[in-house]
Amino acid sequence: MDNESYEEIEREAVLGSKKRREFWDTLSRAHGFSKEVRDTVLQARPRVNRLCRFRTFGPGSLKQLRTNTLLFSSPPYYDDPLDTYFYVDKKALQIQFNLIIDAFRGHTLKEIIALLGQFGIPDFNKLRDIIGRAEIEELPLQFDQLNSQIDDIRRIVQNVGYSLCFCDDPLNEVLWLKYADNHKGFVQIYDANCSIRFLCGQKNSCGLCANDDSSLAPFPIYYSNEGYDATRYALALLLLRELPANAKVSCPELIKYLKESIRWEFEKVTLIKRKQHEYDCEWRLLCRGSAEGRPSIQMVPSSVVLGLHMKEAEKRSVVDAAKSAGIKEILQAYIDEGTGKLAIRSYQSTEE
Repeated sequence: MDNESYEEIEREAVLGSKKRREFWDTLSRAHGFSKEVRDTVLQARPRVNRLCRFRTFGPGSLKQLRTNTLLFSSPPYYDDPLDTYFYVDKKALQIQFNLIIDAFRGHTLKEIIALLGQFGIPDFNKLRDIIGRAEIEELPLQFDQLNSQIDDIRRIVQNVGYSLCFCDDPLNEVLWLKYADNHKGFVQIYDANCSIRFLCGQKNSCGLCANDDSSLAPFPIYYSNEGYDATRYALALLLLRELPANAKVSCPELIKYLKESIRWEFEKVTLIKRKQHEYDCEWRLLCRGSAEGRPSIQMVPSSVVLGLHMKEAEKRSVVDAAKSAGIKEILQAYIDEGTGKLAIRSYQSTEE
């Protein structure tokens, strides 16, 4: 085997690019609320044994460590403004809505829905049947705010849900630099296959949680040189926002149809990043929908890794928080003199 072939095999072993692509291909075909589709997507996920959360040192991260809390993030909290790789063709979106506004202002919902058949909405015949059964006669749509919403469409698409970011390798040097403050932070390691450590769903209040799927289901990020076209998704989102309240009450089946047509679009826009980020080897937990504040889950780490450049007092603070959370294994990152690579070993306090 030549060196180039060996390096490619080694690279694939680290990045798992092929399996990530296979998952993305399955996700790309997903549509609708059926259990069969959901099971197909979940079963297509590559296996991951551990999830590593890289943290900076500070009061917030210490509190979350102590309470076994993981906060989901939405765009206002993202470190990277290019966190996902999708685009919306605003010109095409504007043209579509201009056709609706100019040609059908003041007309009935049936007439406007008929026009939407030109825009490639899935199962259009089903949509037409829904409208026919609804017997809606005079229900004009108002699109006064559309121009400003189209200008802000990227934020609207991103704000559909939340994500929690992980890596599968606590020795990922890229993430120690990016998210653990240049080795001054720490890493929380979770056993992805240990349901005992997943604390969600055990309290009465869990039924009110925005994260309605209480299973631990990490999804891999797919890294690509081609962004995901979210234009049709944006069209459906704006329709759902602009339908008047009486339309939503009079025709719940229509609302269900529109939501079903975009069921897996949130995952598609959230689980793709540019190829240049592939060494992040990222995985995500997802939470769809809106919530007051930031939704969270509770999960006990199996271990914590202290960074190379942490001060001793900071290490003690992390160790104390970890012990309060029931975490017994404390590890220390170090440079292996024999290999020159980052490694981890059991932590020994200088005070002992």
